Amino acid sequence: MEPSRWSKERGETLERAVIRETLEETGLHVTIKNIVAINEKFFPHAHAIFFTFGVRVVGGELSINDSNEITDIRWIDIEEAEKIMDYFPNGVQCFVEHSVAAPYYFQNE
Repeated sequence: MEPSRWSKERGETLERAVIRETLEETGLHVTIKNIVAINEKFFPHAHAIFFTFGVRVVGGELSINDSNEITDIRWIDIEEAEKIMDYFPNGVQCFVEHSVAAPYYFQNE
C-alpha cells in the first residue's frame, strides 16, 4: 500500500471525494454504501490513513481517464483481489460475506 496522489478538496466531504475521484479515475458513477475499512500506515516521510468505501455502480463506463495515474483497469474476482489487496488482514471476502460497515456521519450539515 503506497500513499496516492488522491486527496480531498477543501470543504469536500469524504463521500463527495470518493464519488468525484471514482468518476475521474474510472469513468464510473457510484453511490456510497458504507465505509468497510480504515487502514493506517507510517511511511518514511508521511503518515497515511486510508478509507475503503463500499460503493454501488449506478452508471458510466469503465475506462482509464488518466494514463499517468492508472495503467490497467478491469473487474477482477475475489481470489485475485485477495492477492492484490493483502493489506486487509481478514481478507476482501469478509466485506462480501459479512457486509460489515462503519457508519459515516458528516456533522456540519
